[in-house]
Amino acid sequence: MKNAITCILFRNVAGLPPKAVRFGGWEAKGINGQNLGHYLSAISACYAATGARKNG
Repeated sequence: MKNAITCILFRNVAGLPPKAVRFGGWEAKGINGQNLGHYLSAISACYAATGARKNG
């Protein structure tokens, strides 16, 4: 199943028509679970390294 979803996302980015239905809900909103995990890890590492907070 994971390979099918990966192919759907690749085809979407490449501008090709999908061959399967993409998951709904928050998975279909542009940032899926795995990408969200990478993003959260990156911003957590930046905060841990600098302690910086954005005010405003």
